[in-house]
Amino acid sequence: MIVDTARGMEYAQCVRANNMVDEIELTAPLRPVVRKATPEDGKAAERNKGREKQALEICQRKVEEHGLDMKLVSAEYSFDGSKICSSLPPRAGWTSGPW
Repeated sequence: MIVDTARGMEYAQCVRANNMVDEIELTAPLRPVVRKATPEDGKAAERNKGREKQALEICQRKVEEHGLDMKLVSAEYSFDGSKICSSLPPRAGWTSGPW
């Protein structure tokens, strides 16, 4: 399925059937399912997955070029391929969110 997330449109797979969830277990805001994924969407998601290793290498090179004291652990393309999200290992004193 294609879902609207905080990072934009993403390809996702349903891992469990509909069931009732207690309201206190929900994480707000709930985001909508946009549409059922097509076979072409699945191929695009696979292409993006295949490009992530190269993206991580490029991002790590940029970190080194700029002399940044950080170590990237992953890179992930957005569904439409327009953005790369990189991840850092957890570190004491760091916060997540917009800086």
